[in-house]
Amino acid sequence: MPKILEDITFDRIKGQMLEAAGVKIEGRGCTEFALIVAKNQFAMYGMTSVPDEVLANYAQSMLRRIALVRTSSIVSLTPSSLRSPRRR
Repeated sequence: MPKILEDITFDRIKGQMLEAAGVKIEGRGCTEFALIVAKNQFAMYGMTSVPDEVLANYAQSMLRRIALVRTSSIVSLTPSSLRSPRRR
């Protein structure tokens, strides 16, 4: 549990620092970065001529997984779920 709290704290501080610096991350920038990451991941396995359509699908899949993890983390970490279970 402490690791989760450290991660949440880091994420909040990072977000506040980006906001204070006026940095905005937009959808297009995320998509372009995901394409670069996808291309590099395929290249690590020697797949250097992957079709653009495959790269685009893989990048979108990565972004969906990240969004799902962030959404499910926010939903599951409500104050009531952080309380320890009651003993009877």
